[in-house]
Amino acid sequence: MESDSDVVVALDSGCDLVQGYYVACPAAEPDSDQLITPRLDAKWDELMNRELLRRKLNRRQMELSRQAFVQTAIALMQGSEFEVAAKPMLQLPDVIRCFLLDQEGRQQGRNLNSWRNGNGDSLRFSPLEDTTGAVWSRRAYFQHAIDQPGVLYMSEPYLSMTDTRICVTLSMAIEIDEVQHVLCSDVLMPGRSL
Repeated sequence: MESDSDVVVALDSGCDLVQGYYVACPAAEPDSDQLITPRLDAKWDELMNRELLRRKLNRRQMELSRQAFVQTAIALMQGSEFEVAAKPMLQLPDVIRCFLLDQEGRQQGRNLNSWRNGNGDSLRFSPLEDTTGAVWSRRAYFQHAIDQPGVLYMSEPYLSMTDTRICVTLSMAIEIDEVQHVLCSDVLMPGRSL
C-alpha cells in the first residue's frame, strides 16, 4: 500500500494484513504498533463513516420507492390506468421500470420504463425490451406476492435480464377489477451497476 486510496481498497476488501510505505517505511527497526495502528484506525473510521452515509442514503431511497409503489398500487385498485398510476414510481430517479403480471405470472403489456434510467446499451439489449407475455412465475418476487396478497415484497439484489444493472424488484399482489394481479417495479441498487 502506497497511498490513501490503496489503504481504502485494502480495508474495504477485508484484508487482515497490510504492508507498504503507507504503513511504514523500510527500516532496520520497524515502527511500533503505537505509530502504525492509529494511522490505519483513522482510515478505517473514515471508511466506516462513508459506508454509514451510503447506507442511510440507500435506506432513504428505498423508503421513497416503497411509498411511491404503494401509491401506484392504490391508484390501480381504484381504477386508474396503469400509465397514470405508475407516474409516482417512474418519477423517482432510481426506478427503472414498472410492469404488471396476471395471477399466473404472465406479463400484461409492455414495461413502463423510466425515461431517466434508459439503458445506455439499448441496441445490445433491444431484443429483451418488450417482455409482454413473458412468464415470471418462478421468480421469488412473484411467488412471495401471490403467497401474501397486499404485502409489499422486496427481492434480493440481482442482475436484471433486460440490461446490465443490479436491481431489486418490489412486488405486491393486488386486485384490479376483482382479478388478482401482481404489480412489480425494478429499482436500481446505487453503485451496483456492472
